[in-house]
Amino acid sequence: MKKFFAVTLLLFVLVSGAFALDMNIGAGALFSTNNYNGNDWDGYYQNGFGAFAFFGVSRFFDINLGFINKKDDWDDTTGAIQFGLYFKYPFATLNDRFVFFPSLGIDFEYALYSWAQEDEGWDMWHELYFRGGLGLDLFITEKFFLRGHILYGVALPLGTEDRDYYPELAHGLLAKLGIGWMF
Repeated sequence: MKKFFAVTLLLFVLVSGAFALDMNIGAGALFSTNNYNGNDWDGYYQNGFGAFAFFGVSRFFDINLGFINKKDDWDDTTGAIQFGLYFKYPFATLNDRFVFFPSLGIDFEYALYSWAQEDEGWDMWHELYFRGGLGLDLFITEKFFLRGHILYGVALPLGTEDRDYYPELAHGLLAKLGIGWMF
């Protein structure tokens, strides 16, 4: 088993090293809005704010890690850790300072706490999002940049088999704004 992890780590370093010129790291803030439907619900909305960090392992792939705090129609609060992997295809638009990129990816939101769970005994569920959207990197210097990202996604709730109330489907927007460093 140790050999498997060592080989996997070595392959990861070799693959990401092949694109070392385009590796980057950064952090920023995020905003989400979601609509939940299903399981005898007429639907309800959640808005969330949070922070995220990203690591570009090559020119074409980003790994994201974030925390989001969501509030719904009934003032219930839910907090979640968000893990994501995105494919992007960057290309320069007006000049080398503006890099536009469409992207596709997945985010897994692992719920940490919920006000409804504490006060009403409702169980939490986790969510797997499939998202697509557009991004823009604005280079301030050759290595330092601002990144904006807007994504639309559909989520599947996970861990809901024995629950009376849960959504069958969620969908909504995710907007991110951050700063990054290319190395």
